[in-house]
Amino acid sequence: MATFEKRTGTSGKVTWRVRVRRQSGPWLTKSFDRKADAQEWARGIEHKLDVGDFVPSTEVRKRTVGDAIDRYLEVTLPAKRQKDAAKQVQMLAWWKAEIGDVPLVGLTPAKIAAIRWLTKNPVPNVTRMQESKGRERFLSEPERLALLAACDASDCAPLAPLVRLALATGARRGELLGLQWEHVDLDRRTARFIDTKNGENRTVPLATGVTQMLQAMARTTGPIFPITGPMLDKPWRAACVSAGLGD
Repeated sequence: MATFEKRTGTSGKVTWRVRVRRQSGPWLTKSFDRKADAQEWARGIEHKLDVGDFVPSTEVRKRTVGDAIDRYLEVTLPAKRQKDAAKQVQMLAWWKAEIGDVPLVGLTPAKIAAIRWLTKNPVPNVTRMQESKGRERFLSEPERLALLAACDASDCAPLAPLVRLALATGARRGELLGLQWEHVDLDRRTARFIDTKNGENRTVPLATGVTQMLQAMARTTGPIFPITGPMLDKPWRAACVSAGLGD
């Protein structure tokens, strides 16, 4: 709402100071010689605020999508459950890489559509299948670093990149071993898993570090990890033992 204040200067000149704010946002203030001009300005600002066309201050215009993501990661995400937080970190890393440098005031539906993501869920009313309650194990940051170090030291060359991709995407071992180079888009930083355990295809974002790792490995066709599951069992168990992950 707008508030108006009549002011009289030392010279006797009268001015009208108007302040406008919506909800908890900052006050917008301007002075006019005539009350009618102040009221007209206030109506214009209120309309722009209502329809989302208001251009904020210079400081606010500097803020980018990346700044908002960083703020969310710092303030909001720590309160989330670990499982939910891990998924959001992956997704937000992808969005930050894609549009992190876009000013918040310049974020439009067209920019989102340009990424070629669906703007509407095509199956909002489909009932989800119940998932089995398998055992879940989340790594602490020291455990994650210890595991990666053990994988890097392994004689099994595919182990370290496979584990890094698993940690970044949450994909199962079978999905990773079935992943083909033609299903990875390094420019768009996405990987598409075909015919997963649930019988569906799914596309997941890739963080910058994982994308760079895959770029260093890149070929054009065939499996990303030309190795079978049984060939991974022994080096995987050895890496877990070396990292102190007995369970």
